[in-house]
Amino acid sequence: MSTRDPDEFSAGQWPDWSFWKDQPDSHRAHGRGRVALATAMALASLTLIARAENIARSTGAPLVISFAIALVVCYGIGCVLASWYGPPALRRGRAAMVVVLFVLGATPAVLLASPNYLTDLTYALSIGLMLLPLRHALLLGLATVIGQILWMRLAHGEVAWAQVAILVGVTAALGTVFALNFTIGHLRAAREQVKRLAVNQERERVARDMHDVLGHSLSTMTSSWG
Repeated sequence: MSTRDPDEFSAGQWPDWSFWKDQPDSHRAHGRGRVALATAMALASLTLIARAENIARSTGAPLVISFAIALVVCYGIGCVLASWYGPPALRRGRAAMVVVLFVLGATPAVLLASPNYLTDLTYALSIGLMLLPLRHALLLGLATVIGQILWMRLAHGEVAWAQVAILVGVTAALGTVFALNFTIGHLRAAREQVKRLAVNQERERVARDMHDVLGHSLSTMTSSWG
């Protein structure tokens, strides 16, 4: 029976980010900061600002366009906040965050009847990969990709595969970043536990040695008095 490498990513533990609670404040903040920074950089790479500008140039009722732009802004802010506050949250809180982000990301596409805008759901799906069990996150991602493809086929008669590729590629890239950070965090937590165990074992060894020395000394003193 093979034993799993402790350095190996474990899908069974995902998304247990509780190890952050046991780390020093500096390590905990650093780890969460890396995740939030990766999310922010990804948001900047596809630039939801450009998406908002694109929506502003689209044809439609001004009120609808303004509402869609506001949703895009809230969506970007929400993704960064979820990547920071999501890992230590309870299970229901994590699921609620993913649902809210998914609604914020998908509503502009529905309002403007543009399946291309569903590509922005890559960020919500990435947060889902971070906060949900993998099987649930992967099913959500698969449903989103299939939904976008079908909507494109029905609305335009063809599929913009570049948009689908961006949806899949960016989601996979961010999911990989989260998995690496998850693995590194668990490895650091394991090392800290090993250090604590080593210290405790050394204390126990010293205590046993002192007990033996004191016992021997008392036995010697008792025999000499007798």
